[in-house]
Amino acid sequence: MFHIADVRLGREIGLTGRYAEVAAFQIVNDAHDLVAGLTSRIVTLEYGGEGHLYRNAPSWKWIEQERTQFALRVNRLEGDAVKAAALSDEIGIFITEVLDPFVAACEGRRS
Repeated sequence: MFHIADVRLGREIGLTGRYAEVAAFQIVNDAHDLVAGLTSRIVTLEYGGEGHLYRNAPSWKWIEQERTQFALRVNRLEGDAVKAAALSDEIGIFITEVLDPFVAACEGRRS
């Protein structure tokens, strides 16, 4: 299905901060890119040379479940930039507060 790109700026649809001057379609596109990047990172961790360190960690299954939920949610955005901005912020928090510390802890066990 073809959708017409929403060229309104974030501020025109009630968004502030880093989204205020970004076109709505770009906010949605960026959310899709963020989920793709997160998925790529998790797959690389899982199947990379040290994958066993990550797969065997107690929180790995939960991280995978969160990634799956992010992917499902991004596919249901239907062009909604407000929801896309909220999802992007949530993914950013997940990366900095969960995934990055998880990777650091796993790498610490390797040493």
